[in-house]
Amino acid sequence: MRTLAKKGIGILGSLLLMLSGSALAGTLVINSDASDPAPKKAWAEVIEKFEETYPDIEVKYNLYDHEATKPPSVTGW
Repeated sequence: MRTLAKKGIGILGSLLLMLSGSALAGTLVINSDASDPAPKKAWAEVIEKFEETYPDIEVKYNLYDHEATKPPSVTGW
């Protein structure tokens, strides 16, 4: 789980580097379908640390049901 959190912080850090030429105030939107307990907890930790480090940036975390994106079952028709 720590590895996932570190990767998430690295990804968010990379995003900030890309935005470094512009104002760093605003909203960062993260869309995810990682609804299992471990990834949800890891994302919560990453977002908390990110917001502590960059208080001018609001993080909006959208969690989608990963079951909803699967194709319908042929046996269910």
